Amino acid sequence: MNSFPELSKKPSDISFSNVEDPTLQQAGFLIRSGRIPILREYTLSYPVITEEDKELLEQFEEDNLGESFNWTHPISLTEYEAIFTDQLTFTIVEGTSYYSTTINLVIRM
Repeated sequence: MNSFPELSKKPSDISFSNVEDPTLQQAGFLIRSGRIPILREYTLSYPVITEEDKELLEQFEEDNLGESFNWTHPISLTEYEAIFTDQLTFTIVEGTSYYSTTINLVIRM
């Protein structure tokens, strides 16, 4: 299983909510024990990333689309199995060569 790439900066904001949508289990998380796993959706905000980080994320998304991957929480350093819930989008920061993005992923607790 691939690991989420290490970017040059940590996200400026991390928020989460618990997920109760059983369709997410069909999108990449298998129920291995016969029980429904606890899922948590994370939103990672990156207001400024470099072109190199953008390209790294784009390649990682392409390589792992629909597949789970290892993600390390940037504060607790706990590693989780994760999947993307949305396609990545990037916006150029006006007047600079930087981009902004928000990454949505779901982890199994």
